[in-house]
Formats: sequence, C-alpha cells, structure tokens
Amino acid sequence: MILKTTLKTKEELDALLVFLDIIERKLYKKKILEVSEFKNEWEQYSWFDEVLERISQGSSNTTEQKIELIEEIVKWARGLEQVKLVLPIKPSQDFIDKVWVEVAPSEPFGFVLDISVDKTMTSGGRMFHRGRYTDLTLKPKIENYFSKEDVITKYL
Repeated sequence: MILKTTLKTKEELDALLVFLDIIERKLYKKKILEVSEFKNEWEQYSWFDEVLERISQGSSNTTEQKIELIEEIVKWARGLEQVKLVLPIKPSQDFIDKVWVEVAPSEPFGFVLDISVDKTMTSGGRMFHRGRYTDLTLKPKIENYFSKEDVITKYL
C-alpha cells in the first residue's frame, strides 16, 4: 500500500487525484511547494497531511523525484478496486466506516466505496462488486411475498 491513510470513498479518491494533479503542475512551474497554499482547501481530507509530508519530505528530494512519487501514488490510487453502493439517502460517515470494515476482508489490496443516491429507493441498498449485484432493498422481499402468497384473497 502506497499511503497509510485509508481512502474510503470515491469522492476522497477523486479529490486526491485532483490534488496530486495540482501539486504536479505547481512543481513543474515553481519547483517549490508552499503548504499554506493548500491547507484551507484540502486539510479536510484524511490523506492531506500524509501526502504533503511524503512529497515535501527531505529538501534533498529533487523535483523529478517528487513528480515520480506523485505518479506512483496516482497509479496506486487508480488501481484501487471500486465497490459501487446505491442508497436511498446520503450515508453518514459512521455508516461508510461500517460498510468499509465489512468489505475490507474481501479486498486485501485496497478499494473505495463509490456511493450514489437513488431517491426512488425507499429502503436498503444495492451493491455492485466485481460483476456481482446484490439487492439489499425491500423490493425483492415484497415481490417474493406477493408471488408466494395470494395476499388479496387471503385478506378479503
């Protein structure tokens, strides 16, 4: 694993890739990084301190070495497995953490949760992982119930 900090969502991954692109362009132009330039906008991300520290550590690192490190991090980040999760509402960080912990044992090389919201869903969620689809909504249970039971005549 390239970073010790865990990326849990595709949103965090996308932000990391944008950040690294900005850093790389700045290195080509100035060759000196000013941490204060980035702190306000990016410090909300758990990976921010680690990435900046790794890139700027040791003044002996040349610009080329820093760019190589950035490219290595980008290659690693783009190679992370993506587990798609569709939910009826935007999940809390606590929920994301719990789902991430549940999926982690099956993805030893790292992954991120690609979370999207589908307001047409009323409960549960859907998960897409390595070509598999898991429907965790109530819809299949309700359809199964109605297909097995003659509910209409039973209650009339």
